[in-house]
Amino acid sequence: MPSLCILAGTPQWLRSRARFRPNPRAEWQFETIDSLKKKVDLSAIWDRVVDVANACAVDGAHIFAFFGERRELDRFAERVAFRHRLVWLQPEDQQIFASGHFQDRMDDLLAFEEEWIRSVKPKDRRSALILPNRAFEAREPLNRIWQRCNRARPSAGETIESLVGQIRGFDKAYHRRGGAFAGVWVDAESRCFKVAKSEEYHTHTVPENNRWKFTWRIPTGFHYDVTDADGRGLKVMDEMGRYQTYRIRANVDPHNYHRGGE
Repeated sequence: MPSLCILAGTPQWLRSRARFRPNPRAEWQFETIDSLKKKVDLSAIWDRVVDVANACAVDGAHIFAFFGERRELDRFAERVAFRHRLVWLQPEDQQIFASGHFQDRMDDLLAFEEEWIRSVKPKDRRSALILPNRAFEAREPLNRIWQRCNRARPSAGETIESLVGQIRGFDKAYHRRGGAFAGVWVDAESRCFKVAKSEEYHTHTVPENNRWKFTWRIPTGFHYDVTDADGRGLKVMDEMGRYQTYRIRANVDPHNYHRGGE
């Protein structure tokens, strides 16, 4: 199944000069969402970009976006962080947009994304990247695997090989292979994160923006049963960074939302 490539924010002055047509690739479905103004203005189109990514019917969304003010980048990135891939196109990319060099640039970026899909993207619910990154407490430097896999770019100095190594190191440190907790993730605070059985999936309404994790579609109702390894009460961080207290267990989804407990 192809992945979705969204080219977002192309300013109108560029569109008037050239219509970029990506090389056909079996791995990708392409969609363009242009800026509505002469200059790049993501504020007017970002809701649509996020909606298109969330409604993706293919194998996850990868957003390639021009930007105007650097101070706005975090605000836009926060909407898709840990859900979809986001690659910021640089100012120099605008200068080459009307030439064949931009096609070469996109081919290089897409090749990196294809390798990210093959080697980093979660393949199923057993992936470490699906774990709730706030609730699950890992030690340095393994506690940064979510951020590193989210921000990985060809120009960021992070190679696919290094990401794969970090994920394997995380798996070795926190995924139990035998004993009473076989198949369970146990974090640095001795809390057990067990993938709930499908018949135990909750029926809460899940916002569309929380149905993806690293471009992997989260099954409706998917969550972790979180307990203390010694059977004690526990505190678990939620999506706002607050600790919630439970006597026995908490149900936590991949984006740190608490779906019940006792």
